[in-house]
Amino acid sequence: MAADKRVSRTRVARRRRRALVAGLVAFAAVDVLLVAAAVTRGGSSGEPGASGSSAPASVTLPSDTGSPAAPETPEASPEPTADAAAVVAPARLLSAVDSRTAWRSSRGACPAGEAPVLERTDDGGTTWRSVQIGTDQPAALDRVQAQDAATVFVVGATAGTCEPVFAQTFTSGEAFRTYPDRLAASWYVAAADPATVHSPSGAFAAPCAVVTSLAVTDDSRAAVLCADGQLRATADGAATWGAAVPAPGVVDLTASSTGYLLAGTGGSCEGVAVSSWAATGGVLTDVGCASGAAPAAGQLAVAARAGSAWLWSGDDVLVSTDGGASW
Repeated sequence: MAADKRVSRTRVARRRRRALVAGLVAFAAVDVLLVAAAVTRGGSSGEPGASGSSAPASVTLPSDTGSPAAPETPEASPEPTADAAAVVAPARLLSAVDSRTAWRSSRGACPAGEAPVLERTDDGGTTWRSVQIGTDQPAALDRVQAQDAATVFVVGATAGTCEPVFAQTFTSGEAFRTYPDRLAASWYVAAADPATVHSPSGAFAAPCAVVTSLAVTDDSRAAVLCADGQLRATADGAATWGAAVPAPGVVDLTASSTGYLLAGTGGSCEGVAVSSWAATGGVLTDVGCASGAAPAAGQLAVAARAGSAWLWSGDDVLVSTDGGASW
């Protein structure tokens, strides 16, 4: 009888163990299902939305056919915005000696076009007299540079062949002579090849596709204005160029005692706006405003020398004796 009781107790214990194991297995299965559901609701990152709610992120499930889901079409990138409007190349050249004497010229065109007209003034721009370069009169001019009251040189293109030519006068324009050997030692950008800058160090690729204006400081330093409205400067004869600087509205530039003097339109100036650039950074500084002298496209040139600044704007020639602050 005692043996039967022991067997009965053993069977009861076994049943309890089986029930306990079954309960644990069922609990584990439910827990796995709950964890999986939580992961699905939480999305890939589990981060709340921007509003701070914990709403589940949507999940794309594969289609019944097993084909991969089509990739989302990326949003179109915005088109780059130009820093400045396109610049019209100046049709004029201007170079000053002081507040009384200066030279100017139209550019002309080669092989066909109106020939350039070179002129000189000794009375602050009140009157001008035309000067003939001679039998080798260029069909176009790319640079006019006055060195003193009697000396000026030009770089241009010969008639017919449009080859570069260098001519110089030491007699205030009474007589010019060509100097082929001096061409290689000169800065210029030929109108026929505006993507190349020539310097005393050689010919180099310009820092842009089209150079519209060149300003020279010395044999190593110069700056250019590009057709995209950007300024670039070099300190090693055009071998390398500094970072581009946006110059909205600027039409022409010239070397000055503080770097470069710029002339253009825009801003609060109702006329020709004059600014300066040191070529060591990206900041243009307002200098002055020549009110009422707004030019037609390309009909603007600027020059600076010995503390004076000149503007040739439309039919007007203006002279400043304080570096462009007043006119």
